[in-house]
Order: sequence, then structure tokens, then C-alpha cells
Amino acid sequence: MCCSYSMHACLVFTLIFSVSTVYQMLLLTEMDWLAIYYLI
Repeated sequence: MCCSYSMHACLVFTLIFSVSTVYQMLLLTEMDWLAIYYLI
């Protein structure tokens, strides 16, 4: 996944990718909590 020509670009891309993944997981968790809250 890492590009060999630019280590900096690779690190930035990895950082953005991981942050967006964590954000999506938190968003899904928040939606699940809202669903559970409304079900109760």
C-alpha cells in the first residue's frame, strides 16, 4: 500500500485513512446507540 517514492505522502495517506476509518466506526457506533436508545 505504501508508495516507495515518497515516504511523507505515504505517512499522510495512512494517517488520513486510519482517521477516516476510526471516524466511520464511531459514526456507526453512534447510530447504533441512537437506534438502541429509540428502541428503549
